[in-house]
Amino acid sequence: MLEKLKRLFGKAPPKNITFGTAQSERIVSLIAEAVELQLTMIELSEPSQWSARTRSTVLGYIAAAGEAMTNDPGGPQAMLVCVQASQKVLKNTFNAELILTEYEDLAVSGDAHYAAGATAGYEDTQRLKQKRPLIGLMSALH
Repeated sequence: MLEKLKRLFGKAPPKNITFGTAQSERIVSLIAEAVELQLTMIELSEPSQWSARTRSTVLGYIAAAGEAMTNDPGGPQAMLVCVQASQKVLKNTFNAELILTEYEDLAVSGDAHYAAGATAGYEDTQRLKQKRPLIGLMSALH
C-alpha cells in the first residue's frame, strides 16, 4: 500500500492533498471527526501533547477506518484517505514527508498500540453501519 502511494507522489505526498470525489472527502471528515470527538471526550485533544502510545493508537485507528470505509484494503485510495485524515487530526504535528514512513514502520514493527488502534478503527466502522456510537478509540486508549 505505501509503496503504491510513494510511487504516485514520489517521496511523500503533497502538503495539501485533495480528492476528486465527494465520497472520499466525506470519509476523511468522518474519520477526523470521530477521532477528534473521542479524544476530546477523554481529554487528549491536543496532538502535540500526545504520548507515543496515543499517537500509535490514533494512527492505527485512522489506517483501519480508512481501509474499511473506502473498501480498498491496501490500495492507494485508502492510503490517500489515511494521509488526509491524519493531516486533519494531527494538525501542526503532521509531517507530510514522514507520515508514510511512520505508518509503514508502525505496521511492520507489529506495534501493539497501532494494532489496538486498528482493531478499534475496524470495530467503529461496523458500529457506524449499525448506527451505534463510535467508542473504539476511547476503549483502545484506556
